[in-house]
Amino acid sequence: MAEVNAQRAAALTQRNAATAAQAQNPRRLTEDDIRRLVGSFDDLRTTLRDARSEDR
Repeated sequence: MAEVNAQRAAALTQRNAATAAQAQNPRRLTEDDIRRLVGSFDDLRTTLRDARSEDR
């Protein structure tokens, strides 16, 4: 039981360190990320265009 608790504590410490590092160095968007983002705008525009006026 003590070994499992120690492994859990180590895993949580590692996760917290990784989360903190990621917050300080945000990931840049790739070209594919930007394409997907812009594509989602088209989907949103189409959905709004096709929606009934009372649903907008």
